[in-house]
This record gives sequence, C-alpha cells and structure tokens, in this order.
Amino acid sequence: MADGAFGLISFRGISGLLNNNTVDGADDNQAFFSEARGRTRINYAISQAAIREFQVNTSNYSAEYGRAAGGVINAVTKSGTNAFHGSAFIFYRDERFNARNPSTFVNGLPVKPEDNRKQFGGAIGGPIKKDKLFFFFSYDQQKRNFPGIAAPSNSSFYGTYSQSLLTSRGLTAAQADAALTFAKSLSGQVARRGDQTIFLPKIDWRLNDKNTLTFTYNRLHWVSPAGVQTGVTVTRGIASFGDDLVDVNWGVLRLTSSLTSTVINEARVQLGRDFERQVAPRDWRTNKCDRWKLAFIQPGDWWADGWQANLSESDGFS
Repeated sequence: MADGAFGLISFRGISGLLNNNTVDGADDNQAFFSEARGRTRINYAISQAAIREFQVNTSNYSAEYGRAAGGVINAVTKSGTNAFHGSAFIFYRDERFNARNPSTFVNGLPVKPEDNRKQFGGAIGGPIKKDKLFFFFSYDQQKRNFPGIAAPSNSSFYGTYSQSLLTSRGLTAAQADAALTFAKSLSGQVARRGDQTIFLPKIDWRLNDKNTLTFTYNRLHWVSPAGVQTGVTVTRGIASFGDDLVDVNWGVLRLTSSLTSTVINEARVQLGRDFERQVAPRDWRTNKCDRWKLAFIQPGDWWADGWQANLSESDGFS
C-alpha cells in the first residue's frame, strides 16, 4: 500500500522508511532518509530494461534479508550470454490525451498546463569471448516538460479584494490596485522540466567452472529546473519552486564460487554515492537557469546562494 503522497510503499502497515532495497544483493538505500537511492522526485534509479527479475519479501524472510522491519525488495540485473540479444523502447505521453486537472486554476480561471513526456532507450548483451567473457549494456533517457501552476490554495482568493476597504484604511486607489497587481504577479505558470539519463554496463567473466567474476556499474543523472515542487498546482510563489538535482553512481564487484555441489558462496564489494541537492533558481524573476551550470552545481557555489520571494497570506499562499 502507499505510504504518504510521495511514492513510498508500506508493507503490513509499517513505515516505508523501514524497507530494505537491494540490487544484485548489494545495498540500494539512501542512508540519510532511509529511502531507496535517488528518493522520490526522480522517476527511478535503474532502468527496467536492465532488470531480469525482482523479488519482494513481505514477512517471515530469512536472516540473509536482514536490516528491515518492513519489506525487502531485491532486483537482479541482466547479463550477456553466448548469443546477442537486444531490445528498444519508446514511451510518449502528452497532456492532449488527458483530462484537465479539476483543481488547476489561475486567477480563478481553469487552466490545463503542458505536460509532455518522452522516454526512450534500449539494451544489448552478448559474448566478448564465447563461454568465457560476456557484456551487457542498457540506456534509458526521459525528457519531461511539465510547467507548474503557482496559485493560492483558495481559487477565489483574489475575489476577496476590496478597493473600498483598502482606501478606507488610508491607501489610495492606485496603491490598492498596485497591491492586487503585485499579488497576482506571484501566481501563474512556471517553466519546469525533469530530464533523466541512466546507463548500466555489466561484465561477467567466467574464471573457471567454479568461479565467476562480475562487475556492474549504474549511473543516474537527474536535472529538474523548478522541479522541487512537482504538483500540477503549487501553493507557492512563482519564484519558490526550487531546482532539483540528483546524481547516483554505484559499482558492485562480485565473485560467485561453487564450493561444493550444494554450497555456493558470493563475495561482493560495493562503492556508491547518492548526491542530491536542491537550490533556489538562479534568476528568481523568470525561474530560468543555466542548465549546464545547474548540472554541476556543488554546495557553496556562489550563484546557488540566491533568494526567494514568498507570499504568506491567510487562506492564500502558504
């Protein structure tokens, strides 16, 4: 079942933070938040084209699946064989095929923002040296354009404006109208994207009849200008969506050995990094940014220390 509104999964009613995620038996958890690597704003951290099978243990699992009070999810990646195999895929989604979100309004008027999503990629595997050395490679890219709508939580918020009330309290009519114009300028459509690239190379080396050495590397790169707030309608000002960036890199080296006819041992070592950051837009007036610099931003970079404009009003923006 769903755990909250951010894509987490609960097993037996237990918090999704208590699950354990593994890929090829190696750790795939984000240590700080106790979620899967990349957390919930990215689409996924490993391509489906690279997955051979997966296993979900919900309860009463053996000691080898420790470190979890919730569920244990393990995915196994594909490998090359003595024959070449490949696949390709493409997925296209557009707002023209969807109904309008009934809660999406700007200045009291219903709108249907653009939502265009393209996902494509493929996989190939085969022999480097027959019966000895094999390779596998998958590539997955997603490009999404989904502008957000900054709007008050109450669609009739601007209708509460009363020029006569404000002028009775000492403002001129021009000042009262200017205040309304400024408030309306904080709502509207915000340019927002979500672009993701994933690739996974894998090598299997059959050392002899009893030992196989495997190396797998997975790389994810996610850049989402104005993508911290992902809802169709966001009750924040247009300058306060925030840019979201995620880089996930990990490599796993495994040695699988047949010790006897009934005993198999697997020794594995992993080196991984989940680097997530969220920053204010460089140009808060337009919510535009230099996507090349955004891709390589590091904590403390001078231009990341921008500022935001927020509107806090009763029954309005929060």
